[in-house]
Amino acid sequence: MAEEITVGIGKYEVKKKGAILEAIGIGSCVAVVIWDKINQVYGMAHIMLPIYQEGIKTANKNKYANIAIPNMVAEMINLGAKREFLVSKIAGGSHMFPGLIR
Repeated sequence: MAEEITVGIGKYEVKKKGAILEAIGIGSCVAVVIWDKINQVYGMAHIMLPIYQEGIKTANKNKYANIAIPNMVAEMINLGAKREFLVSKIAGGSHMFPGLIR
C-alpha cells in the first residue's frame, strides 16, 4: 500500500513514485501539483498567498506561490525530474466569504 502524505497549508512535498499526496480543506488556498511522468517525480504545494515581497515578516515563505513553486521544482529536479517533462495542474482558490469583500 502506498504511503499517504497530507500536504499542510504553506508546505510542499516532493516524491519519487510510491506515495500519494493529498491536501485537505483547500478552500481559498490552491493546491499546485507538478509531475514528470517519464522520471516519476512529482510534488504538491498547498499555497495560501500569491506573492511574497521582501520585508514581509513570516516564518514560512513557502505559503507564497512565487517561493514555493520554484523551491518545489528545484527539489524535483534534484530527485531526477527534467524541466522539459514537467506538467502541472491547479485546484482550489474558492471565494469563501463573499460577504466580506465588496
